[in-house]
Amino acid sequence: MKRFFYSLFISLAVISSFGFRGCEYIFCQLTETLTDLMLGHDSFPGWDDAAIGGGSFYFLNTVLCEEQIDTLSLNALRDIKSFNLSQESAGAGFMCIVGDAGTVFWSTDDGITWEDRSIPGLTENLYGFDFIDYGVNGIHAVVCGESGTVYKSTNSGGNFIWEKVNTITTENLNSIGAIINNLFIAVGEKGTIIRTSDGGQSWVDFDIADTSAHFNRLFLGVPVGAFDRGWTVADNGKIYATTNYGNNWFLQNSGVTTDLYDVIFRNGNDGVVVGAKGVVRYTTNGGTSWLEDPYFNGLTDGDIISIAGQDSVTATALIRGGSDNPGGTTMMTVSSEPIISVDDNNNIIPSEFSLKQNYPNPFNPSTKIKYEVPVGSFISLKVYDLLGNEIATLVNEEKESGNYEINFDASGLSSGIYYYQLQADNFMYTKKLVLMK
Repeated sequence: MKRFFYSLFISLAVISSFGFRGCEYIFCQLTETLTDLMLGHDSFPGWDDAAIGGGSFYFLNTVLCEEQIDTLSLNALRDIKSFNLSQESAGAGFMCIVGDAGTVFWSTDDGITWEDRSIPGLTENLYGFDFIDYGVNGIHAVVCGESGTVYKSTNSGGNFIWEKVNTITTENLNSIGAIINNLFIAVGEKGTIIRTSDGGQSWVDFDIADTSAHFNRLFLGVPVGAFDRGWTVADNGKIYATTNYGNNWFLQNSGVTTDLYDVIFRNGNDGVVVGAKGVVRYTTNGGTSWLEDPYFNGLTDGDIISIAGQDSVTATALIRGGSDNPGGTTMMTVSSEPIISVDDNNNIIPSEFSLKQNYPNPFNPSTKIKYEVPVGSFISLKVYDLLGNEIATLVNEEKESGNYEINFDASGLSSGIYYYQLQADNFMYTKKLVLMK
């Protein structure tokens, strides 16, 4: 079903080292109450993100403000995560959702189909989840929840066998992360941070003596290559961080006293936290200093409860309540111009083939596409419609190493979703663009 939306475009030249701030934002107002969000995968074309709310899973098109709903459970769903074994191949994406009364749902095809892998006999609610990658032996999982509950899976392939892990707390655990297969960190209410390095046989309790810090979300740097780092956000503007695999935690100054609900990082330095009353703070130095986002802080007076990064210049957030939509949830998609403008074939030699997200997107009638060539190669850049029909050939020739930008004029095309694909040597990558007239 389609919901109403409005978009605003701001002509600002922004140079930002994080890239989630800048030039464009789109609001989509939904009547449903969604609880968590994650970025999408290429294996469901036309849908940008996935979210959960109530007992349902949602595919979301954050540009056209459309949704596709799959009701999974009568129990409330709390957390969703994905793991892609190969970002370049469709169908390789694993997803898992956890929720109340031990609910676990598992997908091996990026959410197209789901299997119920709930924990037998568990009545406690589950609030957090993470994957554990055992490489050739498959993917295991660890979950946390109410009253200090932690379980881990002892086999892979989605046919989970769950094993209860005893912890040293009875506080609710709201988020959990795994650095390696036996090293888990969980955070929760009343300043709770606990860590195990032996799969849960023993735990260390980090008594931070701050019972007002009810931790809402944990982000470990493993997915972005910062294996030793982690951040957790809490009520009253609290951010705690680690730089040594969770062995020690220290307070960072967020500059706000409002509750913080989610945190994401692009690498070990560039991160964003979001929270109540539209708070958006960012850092470019790992959290040593947190600054007010000049463009999106206060853009809404609702509570920003979840944020997901689509790419280096685009993010989507869920907003709960607020004066514009007090009874529902609003999606906010924010995009900024690529960090550094580059001229055709400039002197900066890239280290690998790369295809950038077109800008602006959505566009009417023209948009710019940038790509990088590390060594002289024959380059093909083409545009296709949703059925795979070739619409335009933008590049089809030898290119020297360098950074390139090309303009795509879609004046003769109708509104809709299209794809552009770069091929060079053994490199092939496809991205989506949206024409809105």
